[in-house]
Amino acid sequence: MITLKSIYLFIYVIAFSIGIYVKKYNKALLILIALIGLGLFTEFSANIAHIIYRKEDVIFIYNFYIPLEYIFYAFFFYYVNENILIKKTILISLPIYILCVFILIKYVDSNYDKAFINSIYMLGGTLTIFLSSWTLFIIKPIKKIKFIAHPLFWFCTG
Repeated sequence: MITLKSIYLFIYVIAFSIGIYVKKYNKALLILIALIGLGLFTEFSANIAHIIYRKEDVIFIYNFYIPLEYIFYAFFFYYVNENILIKKTILISLPIYILCVFILIKYVDSNYDKAFINSIYMLGGTLTIFLSSWTLFIIKPIKKIKFIAHPLFWFCTG
């Protein structure tokens, strides 16, 4: 029987496959493809672990993925931006974010392997939204392409 999880994983695999095919158009896509690949690995690992262990015992896999997700997005935004200020901000944000992750794990969420750590997820999401918004406002136009047709416009607004 086909489940929603199966459909989700199937679409995820298709997105990864398309990403591998179109990576030749922009080198920054390699970072996003690697992130999708890491996400697929995480999902399949969680599914396999769910079969072997109890459901609550596999949450640590997602807790490991969440900080890596922000790091990949930060590298992507570092790569696509030419603005020195945003690049410096990204370089400063990475060690601060990693330090915050360790502090949140140690002092706020002591059940790292048993519960989803949403404070780290919210921090990474907030920083990603900040970088997306900042990038959106400093996108360099591409000749003969409307602003709303710019690939970074769609990525940043997404």
